Amino acid sequence: MRGRLSPLLWAGVSVLPFVVLLVAVLAADLAPLGMDRWWAATVADLRSPLMTSVQTLISILGGGLVGGLLVPLVLFVLLGRFVSRRAAITFAVALIGSAVVVVLVKYLVGRPRPPDRLVPAAELLSFPSGHVAHAATLTVALALLVRRRWLIAVALIWPALMAFSRTYLNVHWLSDTIAGASVGTCVAVLVVATAGWVPRRTTGGTDAAGAPGPTEA
Repeated sequence: MRGRLSPLLWAGVSVLPFVVLLVAVLAADLAPLGMDRWWAATVADLRSPLMTSVQTLISILGGGLVGGLLVPLVLFVLLGRFVSRRAAITFAVALIGSAVVVVLVKYLVGRPRPPDRLVPAAELLSFPSGHVAHAATLTVALALLVRRRWLIAVALIWPALMAFSRTYLNVHWLSDTIAGASVGTCVAVLVVATAGWVPRRTTGGTDAAGAPGPTEA
């Protein structure tokens, strides 16, 4: 029983920051929180032409045609080739599901983006960050599907870099990016677990029911 609940437990833990921040943002009537104002002032002191170019590149790699389509497509093909078609489909479903959740929440909450943005934004809604949610979903899903320890580091570092980039470029408040990471992680865990890629308990390459682990399928 404990093993069966662990994916739900991880999903619940990962979505908690989103829930807390959603309540805080609604209570503040969508205005920036204290942490948002502090972080905005902090990153403003770090700005320079070179840093802005670097952060713009990171933002491009995390969304739009490159990060939102080409990179996921390449990873989808690689998963289908070297892991399994089921892994590739699970990966795609996680990304699509995350994008749908982000769009729905953005339009339901309706929080405006910060003023004086350094790069253009596709729409003017801010909570949660789609770039960060996408980064978290992509890397967490990969880490769960491929199960390589170095991917855990990627799942921590890449969403953090994306969060810094989006706040540096002043297209998101800090709370937007934390909420995005929370949503993306939760969706990835739920989708991968639902697809059966998170084993309940492993013993000699089989799960609790005696079925082969996902890397053996």
